[in-house]
Amino acid sequence: MKGPEKSVMDEINITPLTDIFLVLLIIMMVVAPMLHYRALQVSAISSDAESAANPDEPKVLVVAINADGHYLIGEQEVPNPDLLNRIRQEAPAHPEGVLVELNPDATLESLTFVLNAVSTAGITKVSVIEQAAASVK
Repeated sequence: MKGPEKSVMDEINITPLTDIFLVLLIIMMVVAPMLHYRALQVSAISSDAESAANPDEPKVLVVAINADGHYLIGEQEVPNPDLLNRIRQEAPAHPEGVLVELNPDATLESLTFVLNAVSTAGITKVSVIEQAAASVK
């Protein structure tokens, strides 16, 4: 006695393949608008570049962030609420942008606060540098 013959199925089931393509399409549709987002452009400067600086260096506004989260513009300490207004006041005298000197022990929150204030003030040229160990206060 011979059982029923099993036929070989020679068709491909494309349902899982279609599901994968639809998921990829949705991911691309979500990610594509984010690719054209232009945020604040920040450039990193090495500490070696500071020592090789030109004496007729362009005027930049220097904002220092201490380890305890206090902000200094020049040698004067600026409280958090006044930082944006102070940057706006100083910006016309410093056409080359802002240099943020970051203490290695400073928090990311304090750096983000300064970068947000700079962006809100309308300054597009921003550099971030880590303070040397000798100048850390």
